[in-house]
Amino acid sequence: MSTSNKGSNYKNLKSQWGVLPNIYNCNQVNLFALIKYRTANHKLPVEVGRYNGTPFNERSCPFCENSLGDEYHYLLECKRLKSHRNLYIDKNITKRPNMAKYLQLMSSNEFETLNKIGKFSACIMKIFRR
Repeated sequence: MSTSNKGSNYKNLKSQWGVLPNIYNCNQVNLFALIKYRTANHKLPVEVGRYNGTPFNERSCPFCENSLGDEYHYLLECKRLKSHRNLYIDKNITKRPNMAKYLQLMSSNEFETLNKIGKFSACIMKIFRR
């Protein structure tokens, strides 16, 4: 895992093994979307590119110029998802996003935050269903 891009998102989110305390309180649809998003079980360009041989740095977002199509980008930066992002993510996180804020958000143990990220993850992944 330490030498592969696969799982890099999850690897950055989890410092120790275990289940988030409030994760099972989430709506089941949101919970599945959140788990799939966190574990790269989706069809975002960063993951699809692994299977079709696209070099990592060329797995770009189809909506934004010169942006890697990874979990961070869609959750905090992608222009196409701005209206959804404003519904689900606190403005303190989206204003001047960075990796520390992303990790803080994705590592949250708060029920409301987990549920919102799950809803937003479901919106993101719906765009990339193929």
